Amino acid sequence: MNKQESAALFAAIKENRRKLDACPRHLFDVGEPPYQFGQKVTCAICDGYMPVTDAAQYARGYMAAGGNPDDVIKNFYGPDYSHDAEAVTCPKCKGVCGVETSPGDWFDCDFCDATGKIDRHEALLYLDNEKESKA
Repeated sequence: MNKQESAALFAAIKENRRKLDACPRHLFDVGEPPYQFGQKVTCAICDGYMPVTDAAQYARGYMAAGGNPDDVIKNFYGPDYSHDAEAVTCPKCKGVCGVETSPGDWFDCDFCDATGKIDRHEALLYLDNEKESKA
């Protein structure tokens, strides 16, 4: 690789990074498995590209922030999986199945029916309502 080719490659890398950084939310079509080692995927919104493994990690981070990974990669967990129905720790009782209203006075959590788990969708609605009530 000569100096001009090296400069052109570096410019292309910088342009791709600019596209990815400016994108409000990526949307990838990763196709059907099996995936090839080092396979790149392109965002339908910004036209930036990244390895398919990085796109999967982006989707997992999007989910950790409260989003649905299917908004980033269609059928992220497969066509028969519902992300909204995924059980998560109850945000009201924090998974202990009860709430202490005063020292030593406990009652079963009515939000999760004392199971400590609730659908992700319901948990996110609860957290949004709590945030709004504190604002």
